[in-house]
Amino acid sequence: MTTDRPLRIALLAYRGKPHCGGQGVYTRHLAKALVDLGHHVEVLGGQPYPILDERVPLVALPSLDIYNEHYPMRMPGVWELKHWEDWLEVGAFCVGSFPEPLAFSMRAWDHLRDRKDDFDIVHDNQSLGYGLLAIQRMGTTKCPTAACTRCPSASTLTSSSPSRACSAPPAC
Repeated sequence: MTTDRPLRIALLAYRGKPHCGGQGVYTRHLAKALVDLGHHVEVLGGQPYPILDERVPLVALPSLDIYNEHYPMRMPGVWELKHWEDWLEVGAFCVGSFPEPLAFSMRAWDHLRDRKDDFDIVHDNQSLGYGLLAIQRMGTTKCPTAACTRCPSASTLTSSSPSRACSAPPAC
């Protein structure tokens, strides 16, 4: 990869609540800082969608919004299940797991596989879903993918490799 030109960065945020919770706040500030440095940043986000600098486009990747503020843990109706990722999200929810990160990472992969040459790097903000492995293997050349968590977990506290995870203090 040449460093002569600005990077084209896809920034993933499965949940972008704009005022607290961390992901939306982190995404807004990171995207703005990268654009200020001259890079092209595009955010792929799930609801609630982040509020971004006007120079940063948002690609909305809507989920079933099972954990929305007004009716958390709602069971989506069968008429809402329009894509295979929706079925994955509901199936994971029904067996008691938190499905948003996995389903979002698969939606991001489904979107990005048609745009495999549009980005130099994909930066995942905390979804850490299996879709990242598919994103990493897209195209004729592998797509550099960075995954970041902001809250300490067992893997970030015990990881000896800084490339495996990065952490910063939780927000809000």
